[in-house]
Amino acid sequence: RSLGKKMIPFSCPRSWFYLTDTCYELGHTWCPSCTRSAIEIFVTCLTEALKIYAPLYLISDILSRRSPKAFITGTVPYIIRSSIFLGINGGGFITFICLLRKLTGRFYLYSSAYVPALVASLLAILWERKSRRGMLTTYVCSIALETLYRMLRFRSYIPSIPYGEVLIFCIASAPLVLAHRSKGLHDAIGDILSLLFTPRIPGADQLLKRLSVVQPKGWKLAATKIALVSVWSFTIGYVFQAVIGSLSSWSKLMRQPRKIKNYLINAYNLKFAMFLATFAGGYKAMNSILHALPVSRNVRILLAAAVAGLSMGTIRSTTIALYALTKAIDVMYCDAAKRGLVWRWYYGDVILYSIATALIFHCMFFESHNLRPAYIDFLDRLTGKRIREINYRRIDAFGTQASRWWTAERTDRD
Repeated sequence: RSLGKKMIPFSCPRSWFYLTDTCYELGHTWCPSCTRSAIEIFVTCLTEALKIYAPLYLISDILSRRSPKAFITGTVPYIIRSSIFLGINGGGFITFICLLRKLTGRFYLYSSAYVPALVASLLAILWERKSRRGMLTTYVCSIALETLYRMLRFRSYIPSIPYGEVLIFCIASAPLVLAHRSKGLHDAIGDILSLLFTPRIPGADQLLKRLSVVQPKGWKLAATKIALVSVWSFTIGYVFQAVIGSLSSWSKLMRQPRKIKNYLINAYNLKFAMFLATFAGGYKAMNSILHALPVSRNVRILLAAAVAGLSMGTIRSTTIALYALTKAIDVMYCDAAKRGLVWRWYYGDVILYSIATALIFHCMFFESHNLRPAYIDFLDRLTGKRIREINYRRIDAFGTQASRWWTAERTDRD
C-alpha cells in the first residue's frame, strides 16, 4: 500500500492507483458494520427528506385549494415516495461502496464513489414518480454543470468569467419566455412566469380598462402595466422567500420563536424580490419599446427576455442562472424532437440524473472544495452530518486534495 502511494505521482495514471483500506476505515468510519451504516444513512435521509417535502407539498396543496381528503389519499403517499427516493440515493450509495470493495478487494478512483453513486441514483430515480423525474434531472444537471465548471477552473483549464451568471441568465431567459408566450411551457417554470406576468392586484383590471378606453395605445397604459407587474412580482418574491426561509428552519423557530423576525426581514429577501420585479418589469418595458419597431413577434419576445435577464445582476445567483440554462436546453431539445430535428431520447431523464448525481457524489468524495458550499451543507444535513466523518485524509493519497475542505480532524475509529 505504501509502495503504491509512492508510485502514483510518477509511474502510473491516478485511475490505476488503489487503496487496500476497508470500507470501515475509509468510508463509514462511524460504524464498523456495513449493513448498519447503510440502514442508518437510509433512515436519516428519509427523515430529513420528510422535513423537506412535507412543507413543500403542503404549500402546493393550499395554493391549489385541495381538500383534506385529497391531501391524505394523494399527497401523503407522494411525500413518502419522494422521501424514500432520497433514502435510496443515500443508503444505496453506502451499500454499493461496500459491495464493490468486497468484490474487488480494493478502492480505485472511480469504484470508490462514481460507480456506487451511479447505480444508487439509477435505482432511486426509477423509484420516483415519472412526473417528477424531469424536474429532478434539470435541478441535478444544473448543479453538475456548476461542479464541472468549478473542477475545470480549479485545474486552470478555463478562466473565471466575470458576471458569467448574468450572461447565462440572459441567454436562458430568451427561449424560456418564448416557449411560455407560445403556450409550450406546461410545468412549474411556466406557472411561475404566468404568475409574474399576470398581476392579481385588486382593482388593477378596472384601472387598466379605464386607461385603455381613454388612450388605447398611450404611454400611460404601458407605464401602468409595467408598474403593476413590477409591484406584483416584488410582493410575490418577498413573500415567497420569507415563507420558504421560515419553513426551512421551522425546527429552530420552534425552539426560538423570536428569531422569526430574522427570516421575515433580511437583505436576501429584498434582493430576491428586486430580482423578480426587475425581470418581469424589464420584460414588459422592453416589449413595449420593441412594439414600435418593425420586428416579428418571436424576435421581440427573445430580445425583451434577453434584456430582462440583466435583472440577475441584482442577486448574482449561479444556482438560478444554471437551472434556467438547463431548463432552456431541455425546452429547446423537446421542441426540436417534436419537429423531428433530433431523435427522442427515451429514459433520457433517468440516464442524465444518474450521471449527474454520480458526478456530484464523486466530487463530494474526492474534491469537496469544488462542490457548491450550500450543497455540501445540504448533503451534510441530509446524512445527519455523516459525510464529514469520511476518512478524507486517507483519500488524499489519490492526489485530489480530498481533505482540503474538511479542516476538522476525522472522528477516531473504535
